[in-house]
Amino acid sequence: MKKSIIIFTLSLIILSCCISAISASDTNNNTLADNHNNILTSTSNNTINNTVKQENNQNLSLSLNQSENPDHYTVNSSNFHDYFDDNNNLKPDYGGKVMVFEGEFNDLDTLVIYQDNTVIVGNNSLLKNTAFGLYGENIYLKNLNFQLNKSFSDNKDSGIYVGSDNVTIDNITMDYTVPEGNNGIGIYVGDTGYKNIFRFNLYYSTVNLTSTNPDGFYKYGVLVRDTTLGLIYGNKINCKLPLMAVNWAGGIFGGVSMDYVLGFGAEDSKYINFVNNYVNVSATALGQSFPTLDACMFYKCDKAVIKGNKIYEEDLLTKKGTNNYLYGLDIYMMNNVTIANNEIHMKTYGGQDSNGAAYPIQVNGPSSDIKIAYNNLTSINNGPNLGIYSNNYYGAVKLYILSNFINVTGYAGRSNWALVAGIEVQDSDDVILNNTIYAQNVNNDSNNRNNNIYGISYSQSTSGNHQYNIQYNKVITNGYNAVMLDAYHGVTNSKIGNNVLITDHSQGDDAVEIKGNTKRYNNQVFNNTGNPDEKQDMPEDLVPNDVINAMSNPYTPNTRNFFNTNTDGNGNNPFNGNGTGNSTNPFNINGSGNHNGLNGNSSQNGRIHNGNGIINGRTMFNSNGNSIQNNNGSVRTVSNSTNANTGMSSEDLASGSSSSAGDSSQSASKAYAIYKNTNNLKDTNYTLPFGIIAIIIIILIITGYVYKKDKEE
Repeated sequence: MKKSIIIFTLSLIILSCCISAISASDTNNNTLADNHNNILTSTSNNTINNTVKQENNQNLSLSLNQSENPDHYTVNSSNFHDYFDDNNNLKPDYGGKVMVFEGEFNDLDTLVIYQDNTVIVGNNSLLKNTAFGLYGENIYLKNLNFQLNKSFSDNKDSGIYVGSDNVTIDNITMDYTVPEGNNGIGIYVGDTGYKNIFRFNLYYSTVNLTSTNPDGFYKYGVLVRDTTLGLIYGNKINCKLPLMAVNWAGGIFGGVSMDYVLGFGAEDSKYINFVNNYVNVSATALGQSFPTLDACMFYKCDKAVIKGNKIYEEDLLTKKGTNNYLYGLDIYMMNNVTIANNEIHMKTYGGQDSNGAAYPIQVNGPSSDIKIAYNNLTSINNGPNLGIYSNNYYGAVKLYILSNFINVTGYAGRSNWALVAGIEVQDSDDVILNNTIYAQNVNNDSNNRNNNIYGISYSQSTSGNHQYNIQYNKVITNGYNAVMLDAYHGVTNSKIGNNVLITDHSQGDDAVEIKGNTKRYNNQVFNNTGNPDEKQDMPEDLVPNDVINAMSNPYTPNTRNFFNTNTDGNGNNPFNGNGTGNSTNPFNINGSGNHNGLNGNSSQNGRIHNGNGIINGRTMFNSNGNSIQNNNGSVRTVSNSTNANTGMSSEDLASGSSSSAGDSSQSASKAYAIYKNTNNLKDTNYTLPFGIIAIIIIILIITGYVYKKDKEE
């Protein structure tokens, strides 16, 4: 009998545990479901809106936010002429209204809006060979998809032309294949002939422009002219363009039109903020002598801020031994400009001894108060290569170059034009502080002392006096001199001190050469070391206020939301799209946050000779980011020379709009995917409870059997 009591008691305990397990299982499932619901609820507006945009591109219509759109009209291909006249002008009765474009619109040429305060918004729309001319003030254009392959000569050769004040273009996608023998511009602002534009905004949009014809016509992704106050933020500009000779008919005074092909251009404007954009420019064809390709050009744009952008340029068509000329960010005649926290990466097989260029940043005078700070610049070619190049040929230049990471590889020879340097400054008065520079020569005769390979240099002479303050930098090169200045051509009152300077043949003060220097020039070389452990700290108060202000300013766009997507109207990206303009790094390098640069080994360890590079025609950039050149030499392992950060990219690139309907390049989980998982979790898992119940039944049967056995005894 005692056995029965014991077994029965154990059965009750087991039963109690099973009930608790069932309760815990339900609680855990409910908790997981609640957690996922919380995730869905607390997901940022960007994520939720990203889902909405993706669904919109997958032919799921959206409902309008009635509070934002009290007076709206739906435009489709059937009722188009109810709202637009025979000349494709919006009828006056609908000016200032919200016009919702739905469905496809084919071959309508240019639609013109003259009325102020008009909103054009797309809802599952596609405009084929249909452009917009915007001539009214306060127009807002949003959520439209364009597919263009013809010329729009009546619209200043552009897919969207802006000719009035305070126009905003938000989250549009344009695929434009420019036909041969025609000019083609994705988005064109200004150049009205009678007025300057006041305030223009371009947010979260994608422009994919393609041309394969070096035919002497202009092809630009985005062009802004004659504009005061512009915010170009979070866009993707992808251009596939032929290399073209520069039009020097007007000399340096020809403006942006000096270049026939260009990703982004701005001219004769003030207060242009070019922030968090992704620009990718690649070569499609080669044409003419001195073939040239620019990713971005700014011409006479005072008080501009160029910040947080990722700019990639490549020409894989030009072969080694053939000259080509590539420029990532090309600056002409500008004042009070801040260039901060950008990544600019260049690569090409092209170039030869004394001919060619692959310059991430070029500054042309007269220009003053140009601050270049916290950028990550990498470039590789087979010809002359300069990370930052500036000249005062047309007028004085004054630069402040601070805390950049620069990694350049090219062909340096004995000719004065066969120059490879991290920074070549042919300027009047420059401050160069706290930069980390790697410069290396792919010339097989790299041990020749006369090769022009330097970290920082004034090597090619220009007129006037030249003064430099070069301190707190770290320079590593496989040449003979880390710093070289030519005092035969006006270098005076310069300081080269407190740097870490390492070459294959010298270090510290011995790695500095000032040609023709005498005491009367008052050039000082002091306290330079070849030991990276002897850190030289740059005082924080040397950072210019303009740089501090630009780095702290988020430049948040003031977007409007026209659909029920739960956005709060605080300026967040309402449609964080999924376009073919993927903002991942096309060069397969490891990013700038830790200065991995081209060699995949972080600049902290100083290895710059570790790959199979362009000398033997093999891959320049392997998947692990290696491969700069096949030189067997090595450079001493070093760490950064200062405590201040160099080349940091602290801000994420804002995502742009989708590029084409249903095309997705996003890998992150979307809100709708989380919701789907939540629904699955809400389905209770009964496998475990049923198993436990079966065990209980077996235990009860055994208990009954034992009890019966005891009774019989």
